[in-house]
Amino acid sequence: MNSIKGFNPRRVFLLIRNSLFLGRSLILIFSAAMAGMVIPLSILVVKYNGPQELYSIFYDLTLYIAGFILTANIFEGLHHEATGAAWLSLPASTFEKFTSRLAITTIIYTIGIMMLFFLISLISEWIIRNIWGPGHGLGLFNPFSKVILLNTLIYFILQSVFLLGGVYFKNHAFFRTIISLVIYCLIFYMITGITGKILYEDFNFLWQFVSVIPMHRFPFGHGVHHNIGIILRWAVYEGFWYLLAPLCWVIGYFRLKEKEI
Repeated sequence: MNSIKGFNPRRVFLLIRNSLFLGRSLILIFSAAMAGMVIPLSILVVKYNGPQELYSIFYDLTLYIAGFILTANIFEGLHHEATGAAWLSLPASTFEKFTSRLAITTIIYTIGIMMLFFLISLISEWIIRNIWGPGHGLGLFNPFSKVILLNTLIYFILQSVFLLGGVYFKNHAFFRTIISLVIYCLIFYMITGITGKILYEDFNFLWQFVSVIPMHRFPFGHGVHHNIGIILRWAVYEGFWYLLAPLCWVIGYFRLKEKEI
């Protein structure tokens, strides 16, 4: 049982620092691997007139895939038999432990990936300009562009689901979280489709399936199922942007608290 209560920023800072220090080798290897893959590709893209958004594409892929894997395994020490006792004996409250893991998988991870790709683009452009001269290259990676910031915000929201899965599942949290998401979405859309057919005979399940995707803002078609479509869109869109992340964080915290009692 954890007897430490409250919230102390210094303890949170020490937890984050220790986690980064223990994972320094993995961070360096990961950074080197990304540089070794993206830099040669950037040279090939310039030579053969490939997609100019190479850095942004790899940023998004790295942000989501590596971020979800990192998040799902961030509480691995809690579930492990050998390290579980060490986790419980950490000199910090449950809220501080949860906050430190949340900060690592969101703010710190995102800033680190942004800095990594900016440095990769800087090195790539230096190499390219020395080979072909000025006027060539893909340009520097801009972490403050609207597209990058929007994709990062979406990552923050989706990441919360994997954080919750990391607390709940003892083994293979990443894959179990994905399976749980798929099952939940299928159940949700099946219930939506059946309910719509009961209320309206010409309810188009496939259209509603596409229309409630929260990243799309296109209008609904008019028809007898127009009102239910508006309600679905509002519920899913608002729930995704404003409710999903806080709900997963709160549930994850109380689940972690239960495990430590």
